[in-house]
Amino acid sequence: MTNGQPGDMFRQRFVRFRDLRGQIGEQGALQKMLEQETERERKQMGPLIQGTPLAQALNKAVPFFETLGMKMSVADISNGGQDAVLEIQRFCPYAAHAAEFGVGRPCRVACDIDIQAVMNAFPGVRGRMLCSQADGDCTCVFKYERDSTV
Repeated sequence: MTNGQPGDMFRQRFVRFRDLRGQIGEQGALQKMLEQETERERKQMGPLIQGTPLAQALNKAVPFFETLGMKMSVADISNGGQDAVLEIQRFCPYAAHAAEFGVGRPCRVACDIDIQAVMNAFPGVRGRMLCSQADGDCTCVFKYERDSTV
């Protein structure tokens, strides 16, 4: 995972963005990071979510995220033929790094990419951010859903 503290991986994302931005510009950096994150999501989350309800899969991931210092809850909101979940993050591990790397809103380099990467990695899964601490909300909430097939 990381060679240092668990939070180092969050800072490393901004280091990677800064380095890529210097080489290929901001849009190129965001695109390259999206490609890398899509592959990571496919490898890491694929075994968890394929053939498993989203809430069950994300609940399995909670202990891992807690080792990184995140405070995550999962709510099953499946309804009307949709396998759906809310991912609630009560701590934003990226906020402290955004200003240091000249990023006004940490979501651009982190969560926006992660959400799109999930949708790219798993066709049929839709995701979006419902609220963000970067926008002054008390928590970050993400919704993921797909047609019920499991």
